Amino acid sequence: MHAQIYLLLESIRQLGFDPRDIKKILVTHGHYDHHGGVRPIAEYTGAQVYFPKEDEYMLTEQPELQFTLGYACGDFDIDEYYADNKPITLGDVTVHTVHSPGHTAGTTSMFIEDRDADGKTYVVGLHGGGGLGSVTDTYFEEYKQPKSLQDDYLASLQKLRSRKVDIAVALHPGHLGMFEKIGEDRLDYTPFVDPTAWEAFIDHRIKLFQDMKAAS
Repeated sequence: MHAQIYLLLESIRQLGFDPRDIKKILVTHGHYDHHGGVRPIAEYTGAQVYFPKEDEYMLTEQPELQFTLGYACGDFDIDEYYADNKPITLGDVTVHTVHSPGHTAGTTSMFIEDRDADGKTYVVGLHGGGGLGSVTDTYFEEYKQPKSLQDDYLASLQKLRSRKVDIAVALHPGHLGMFEKIGEDRLDYTPFVDPTAWEAFIDHRIKLFQDMKAAS
C-alpha cells in the first residue's frame, strides 16, 4: 500500500540491499493488499511488472473487486503475464509460476529454486492466495462472480499439495507463523526450512474450505 512503501524500502536497505536494484515485481493476484504499492515501486526502480492475465479485469472492469478500502491505488502498467510453461529467470534464480485459480480467477503460486553456499538446492513455495473470503456463496452473489471458482479453489489446492517444497512462505505472515520463525540473524533462512510445512498448510486450507462448504 502507498502509505507503507517507505517501510518496505527501508527494510530492504536495512538488510544491506539497494531497492533500486529491484528488476521484477511479481503480483500474485488482483486484490489491493497484494498490488497496492506496485506503481510507486515500479516508478522508483524501473522494474518490470508481472500480473495474472485472468485478474486484469479487476483493474479495469470491476475495480471494486480489488477491495481498496478507501486507500489510494495508482494505476500501473503490466509488462508481462504469467504462463506456467514460461519460467521467470533473474540471474541464477528461476521462478516457476503455477496458475492456481479460486481465491481469484488469476491467482498464481510461485516456486523458486536456489542454492545455498554449499551448493544444496532448496525449493521455496508461495501459495498465491488461500483466503476463503472470496470463495463464499455470499461473495459470489454480491459481486456476481462465477461460483465455479469454488471448484477451482479446491482443485488448485489438490494440485499443489504434491509439490516438493523445502521452505514454505506465506502471503500473510500469520498463515505460516512467519514472524515466530525469524531468528536472531534475520538473514538466516534455516529456521524456515521445513519440508512438512507446505503440505500441512495446504491440508489446513482444504479442511477450512470443506468445513465452510459443510456449514453452508
